[in-house]
Amino acid sequence: MYIGLGVAAVFFIAGLTWEFFCRRPKIRNQHMQFAPKGTYSVNEEEVKLHPSDNSTHSTLDNMIAEYQMFHDRWIEGLKKLRDKELAADPASNGGTSVSTNGNTETVAV
Repeated sequence: MYIGLGVAAVFFIAGLTWEFFCRRPKIRNQHMQFAPKGTYSVNEEEVKLHPSDNSTHSTLDNMIAEYQMFHDRWIEGLKKLRDKELAADPASNGGTSVSTNGNTETVAV
C-alpha cells in the first residue's frame, strides 16, 4: 500500500514539475510573439494592405459591404437571365397570352 502511494506521489510531483517548468513557460513564450500591424494579400491585379483592426464595428462594416457586393451581382445576374428569356420567347406578348378557347389570360412577369 505504501509503495503505491509513493509511486503516485512521485508521478504527482513529476507532473507538477513538468507543468510549471516546461509547459507553462513554453505557452507564455508563444503568446508573447508580436503580430504585424497589417497583413498583405496578393491579388492578381494589385497588392493591398488590409488593416488588422478587429473591432466589431469594422468587422460589421466589412460584412455589410461584402453582402452588398454579392447582392448587386446577384440582381444583375437575375436581370440578365430575365432579359435573355424574354428575348428568346417570341410567344410572350407583354405578359398576355391567348388560350385555345379564345379567352385572354394575364400573367404577371
